[in-house]
Amino acid sequence: MALSNPNFELWLLLHLKDLAEYSPEQLNDLFNSKKINASKNIFEIELSGLLEGYNKSKYAIEKILPYMQLAIERARILDNRPEDRWIEGKLGTRVRVYRLVEKILII
Repeated sequence: MALSNPNFELWLLLHLKDLAEYSPEQLNDLFNSKKINASKNIFEIELSGLLEGYNKSKYAIEKILPYMQLAIERARILDNRPEDRWIEGKLGTRVRVYRLVEKILII
């Protein structure tokens, strides 16, 4: 099992953008998965801009895959307590999407 807090889109976003580029207010909006409109949250809006369109069930994976190693590195930085099984109260991809991907890719 892999968990990404608050949602899987965080994992996708880490392929394309470093969270250090966001202000504390923006990070708070991300963590709370703030709704931007009736149908999209902040992650979906961010990914839509970066990928020239984003739909949960269909998106341009070919624009994300080349940055897999970068996403793993960014997720590892967020994972400042890797011995903990669950992440509560902070952004992260733990039990862990990045660790699962590393095992699959044998990195």
